[in-house]
Amino acid sequence: MKSSSAKLISNRIEKRLLGDLANLQDDRIARFRRTWDRLYAGVSDDELIKRRDELHLVWRPRFSRFSNLDQPLEHLEQGESAVTHRSNALQEFAADNYPAEPIEKIVCEHWLAQAKDPWIVKWGKQKAFRASPFCLTAVLALACIRHADSFGFCRNPECPAPHFFPRRRDQRYCSAVCAGPAKRAAKLRWWHKHKGPKSSSKVKGGR
Repeated sequence: MKSSSAKLISNRIEKRLLGDLANLQDDRIARFRRTWDRLYAGVSDDELIKRRDELHLVWRPRFSRFSNLDQPLEHLEQGESAVTHRSNALQEFAADNYPAEPIEKIVCEHWLAQAKDPWIVKWGKQKAFRASPFCLTAVLALACIRHADSFGFCRNPECPAPHFFPRRRDQRYCSAVCAGPAKRAAKLRWWHKHKGPKSSSKVKGGR
C-alpha cells in the first residue's frame, strides 16, 4: 500500500504531466514511462492512451467548433484524437449522467467516478486536501481545474507537441521554431504588398 504521506504533486509538476500526456504519441509511450512510471507504472498503455484522448476533450474546446457532447465524438474537427472504442465508456457516462453539460465537466466527473483512493489530507502547519499523486485520474481532474485557463494549442500544423502552456495570452505558437514559418510568410506578404510593385515599376522604368 502506498503511503498517504507521499509528497504532493506541485503545480509545476501538474503542468508537466498534463503536457506530457496531452502530447503523448501512440508509439512513444516508453518515453512517457521513463518520466512517470515512478507514479503510474500500474497504468496500462491502453489506459494511458484513453486518458490522453479524454484530456484532449478538456484541452481542445476553446480551439474547436464543439464544446459539449451534443455532437457525437466522431464529429470532432480534424486534428482531434482519433475516436475509437475507448470513447464508448465516456459517451455512456455522459448520456446517463450529464447529457447537456460542458464536455470539460463530463470528462473530469468521469475521471473522478473511476478514481480509487483519490484524495489525501496533508495535516500540519499548512493543511491541504489534494489528489493522491498515485491516482492518475484524480490528479488529472484536479490539474485540469487548476490549469485549464492556461491551456494553449500551437497553431503550427506540423508541431509534434502542440499542447502547451503559453507565457502570454496572445501566444499562438509553442516556440520560435514553430512560429518561424508563419513569420516568414507574413514577411513575404508584407514584401509583396509594400515592396514588390515598386520594385517592378523601377525595373520597367529603367529599361
